[in-house]
Amino acid sequence: MLSLLKFSQFRPYYTKCHSKIYKSAREALADVKDGDSIAMGGFGIVGIPENGVFALIDMGVKDINIISNLAGIADYGIGLMLQKG
Repeated sequence: MLSLLKFSQFRPYYTKCHSKIYKSAREALADVKDGDSIAMGGFGIVGIPENGVFALIDMGVKDINIISNLAGIADYGIGLMLQKG
């Protein structure tokens, strides 16, 4: 028999969650460090997280492993990260 649980039973866990909305890409990526792996969506230059790419470049994070289906073009998006090393 399936028993239904009230939302209030989950409330202690719910109140411990923090917001996943950030004021900037840099703030969202603040925990990324050298050598981390990041999966990026998009296809080529369409739908890529360009603000995230710019933030990672500005932060000077090195040796990042990007998991993506396509790096796009040399002077935009993930291609910029390849140029910067």
